[in-house]
Formats: sequence, structure tokens, C-alpha cells
Amino acid sequence: MAVTQRIAVRIAEQYGAEAETVIWLLKEAEKEKFRRVGAERVTAAMVILAKGDVDRVFRAIEEMQIDWRDLFMSAGLGHADWRADLDDAFGPRDWLDRLLFLPSDYIAGYGSLRDLIEELDPPQLDPAEFARAVTQRLRHSPELIEEWQRLCHDNPVDGNADVVIREAEDVLKVIGVLLRR
Repeated sequence: MAVTQRIAVRIAEQYGAEAETVIWLLKEAEKEKFRRVGAERVTAAMVILAKGDVDRVFRAIEEMQIDWRDLFMSAGLGHADWRADLDDAFGPRDWLDRLLFLPSDYIAGYGSLRDLIEELDPPQLDPAEFARAVTQRLRHSPELIEEWQRLCHDNPVDGNADVVIREAEDVLKVIGVLLRR
């Protein structure tokens, strides 16, 4: 599981020096449950329920492991407009998270590839700035590279999304080289 920037900021605010441990606990629990990068909604629900208390983190993880749908209900995210509640609780998702988490969002059924790509609205950056921004974020969540590779190889699509995915494969190769440095 990767943690979006806005969720990581909240965890750092609530847990201070223990933030990295909390993120690790959440990652391990989600990886065990879902066997892939989890959806931001799952992580957010656990953070909401934990309310900055490490003991509550363990209770939230347990609830997620028993039935993640109950976790959503307990955190107030079990309804159709849950995305607006996430924005209210954690602030808006930045363009980089929308880009990097696109495969997870697609697999979780949050929209079609075309819709998710259209929502990105990245700023105009030169290629070097773009590579730096992506590389920096991926250093904290390298598991997102695997999600992109799965999307590129397992979900062929038509039209503009196909072009984006083919280009993403090339970008992933470059990012992989940068991360190994």
C-alpha cells in the first residue's frame, strides 16, 4: 500500500516521531489483506478511526481485516459522496497523487481510465521537473511502480488512454533507473 501525500501529512501531524511506524503498520496490514496497493479510501478510513492514537490504529487495522466495508461505515466513508468527505478531512488530492495512484483508482473502480486521466490536470512542467517530482514521490512509495506495470500489461485499452499507458511504460523505465541511483 502506498500512502497519498495528504494522508501522510495527516499521519505526520498526528503521530510525530511515530509517523513512519504508523505508515509501515498500515502498509503491512493492507498488503496482507489486499495483496496490492490499497485504495486511499481504506487508508483514510483507518486514519480517521484512529484519531491520532496508536492503540486505535491497531483496532482500525483489525476492523479492516475483518470487513473493510464496515471500516468505511465506521469512518463515515460508506456512502456515494465519500470523496468529498476525504477532501474535507484531508484537503484536495494533488495532481501528482492523482497521477501516481491512477492504477489503484482504476482497479478500485473509481472511474474509467479516460475519466481518471482527464481529472489529472497536471501543471506545465518541463520533463526534468516532472521526472524530479515523480521520482521524489516514488522514493517513498516504490510499490506504485508495480501498480503501473500491472496496469500497462494487464489492462490494454483503446484511444487516448492507450497512448498514455504506452508512454507511462517508458516513463517507468526512466524512473526505475533514477530510483536505483
